[in-house]
Amino acid sequence: MTNDHYEDLRNDIFDPAALDELPPLVSSWSAPSRTNVIFPNVFDRISTKIANKTSSTYGLTYSVRDDQMRTYNDDVLQPFGKFVEALGIPLAVIATPEAPHRGFEYIYRLVFPMFEKAGIPVYTPLDKFIDQYPNYNFNNQYFSASPIDDHPGPATSWFLGNYAADILEQNYASILGQKRTGAKTFPIEINDWLPLILDPQLTQETDSVARYTIEYPDQSSMSDFENHEHGNFLTLPLSKKHVKLNFKYPVKLSSITIEGEDLLSAEVYTLALNHKLGFDDQKPVRLGKKRGTQCEWADGSGRDVTSLLISAKTKDGKQAPLTVTIRGGEEAFD
Repeated sequence: MTNDHYEDLRNDIFDPAALDELPPLVSSWSAPSRTNVIFPNVFDRISTKIANKTSSTYGLTYSVRDDQMRTYNDDVLQPFGKFVEALGIPLAVIATPEAPHRGFEYIYRLVFPMFEKAGIPVYTPLDKFIDQYPNYNFNNQYFSASPIDDHPGPATSWFLGNYAADILEQNYASILGQKRTGAKTFPIEINDWLPLILDPQLTQETDSVARYTIEYPDQSSMSDFENHEHGNFLTLPLSKKHVKLNFKYPVKLSSITIEGEDLLSAEVYTLALNHKLGFDDQKPVRLGKKRGTQCEWADGSGRDVTSLLISAKTKDGKQAPLTVTIRGGEEAFD
């Protein structure tokens, strides 16, 4: 992510109040009823409420002995700081609070002095984060990855990405090289996917078309929760088994084609940027369900699509190779 003005990759006009206008994502999610899923969720919510009441820490109290801190500082950070300094490589620590919550200050007070003592600059976005979202609500799932996972969600990731880009450009511009100029072109490129078994392989690429082959998983295998080492499918936010293809750059789609000898049917949803929020709001839009060995969907919505969610059925529910052809319309980020 960069802040190059010609790329226009980030939305500088952002209204934090827009978050309050949207219903929590949790309302459209249905977490499986497994004890190993429910209990952590309940535990985390209770511990967070206790922390909010006591205003001491976020979540559980961290217990770190002074001797542990000294050992880590003397044996790890100090030598590491000197090593990197000798190489002439700029080094900095950027804090990544998962929510705009003052409880993180407790953790930072324990850890950051060690980095600073080792000569490693520390940047924390917490004050700006809280200013950006003054009405933070724990139940708003835009700040967490899912109702049971407190890793950064879309709002947090968007904010932290912008903060990190600003720090790099303001303080380390010399190592970033010269900013690019000229016309902006964004190829249709898949650079992330789940599950890993998909392994997209690019077979054709033009300015407006990209064709990939994927390995669609075995639908008869056990679910992710029962056999997660072979976790074949996602279930959120559709509440049904599906796979996900993520674009490196958002794409204004014109059409999508999925085909394969063993394909029986496929259903496609898209995720896209919400320009009022500044990030992907994780609200799936259904393009429809098609049947046959070759299925095609038109998309003239003009949305900046970030991901494709595909729920397919193959012969006998077996793993099968599929070809996904993605055609782009007008350029994204107008």
